[in-house]
Amino acid sequence: MKCICVAGVSQPDIEHVLDILKQSGMASELSVEKQQAMDMDSWHQHVVDMIDDEVDLQGVVNPGRFMEQMASDIFLANINAPLWGFADTRSTLLLDFWQHYDPRVYFVLVCVSPEQLLANAMCSQDEKVSVESVMVQWQQYHQQLLRFHLRNPQRSVLVSASDCIEHPALFISHLAKQWKIKTKSPRVFASQTSSPKKSYLLFLAQQLCADEVQIQSLQNELSATRLYLDGSLKSQQDLCVYSPEEVLASYVLEQKRISVAIDDAKYELDKLSVEKESVIADQQTQINHLIETNAKNSELLLLELHQAHQESELLLLQLHQVQEELEHYFLENQNKEQECQSQQVQINSLIETNTQNSNSLLRELEQVKQESELYFNLCQDKENESQAQQA
Repeated sequence: MKCICVAGVSQPDIEHVLDILKQSGMASELSVEKQQAMDMDSWHQHVVDMIDDEVDLQGVVNPGRFMEQMASDIFLANINAPLWGFADTRSTLLLDFWQHYDPRVYFVLVCVSPEQLLANAMCSQDEKVSVESVMVQWQQYHQQLLRFHLRNPQRSVLVSASDCIEHPALFISHLAKQWKIKTKSPRVFASQTSSPKKSYLLFLAQQLCADEVQIQSLQNELSATRLYLDGSLKSQQDLCVYSPEEVLASYVLEQKRISVAIDDAKYELDKLSVEKESVIADQQTQINHLIETNAKNSELLLLELHQAHQESELLLLQLHQVQEELEHYFLENQNKEQECQSQQVQINSLIETNTQNSNSLLRELEQVKQESELYFNLCQDKENESQAQQA
């Protein structure tokens, strides 16, 4: 596994260089999948958040053991890639850290001219650009890039962004030879230095940087040290010098381009307006159809609702009738039950009376029976006495 760290002062420029490396076969960085994904972008942001704003770029930044462990996790996630890398301007603060972290980390140090950096800043959406702050930033970052390259020439290359874009194959070939990495030929990139849109901004940036002695001195050092992919040694670092006539011509051309773009935009706007009106008309037709359909459906629903209401009232009336009949049957049953209870009481009374009468009759019958035996015996005696007298 080998890793390439692309560092510099301009994120768009170092990302262009990173794209060339990826097209030559370098793998994209894999993030660490834990509770929260950690990649090089978030790792650098965490480190920079812990660094004091007044940090000296010449000093060594130590991110601490925790962030070093997080970096190890990222390297472990990419361990199966023969070659992978990342590009981040914040790596300029951490070049020494990465250099000591792993001997398999190599460095592409990307330079841009101060005029180009200032022109890019003026071309951005910022309302106010501080020339002094841009120049200080350019100087600090490029001092760090130059210092690191002079101390580590075997593990770093110092190149300009425009040179890499103009000669991507030569750039990749040089890295493959110096660091013994397997690559393939990248596609050709269009040069960014000859854009007529920024020519007048570059001209203005040239005028603003003309009196910066320290900037010019550092720029000369970089020009004398950096790698020239086409083998030539230029006196100025990738700087397109424009005359006032060229600036005026490019400005007029830019105004014409803007005018054409405005006309095209108006044409597209009118076209969109017509299309919008057509769409609105179609939508209105659909809305009217939906309203008509909904009205018919509403009438049907109201009719069904009315019929259901009538059926409900009929069912309610039938329910009341059934309830009244049930109440009537309940009262009749209750009265009959009371009558049955009364009759049962009478029957029980009669049974008791009959029982008493039967018992009394039995006693009287027994007494009569006893008296009848007694009379029978007396009669028998009388008859015996009479027979005796006759004899």
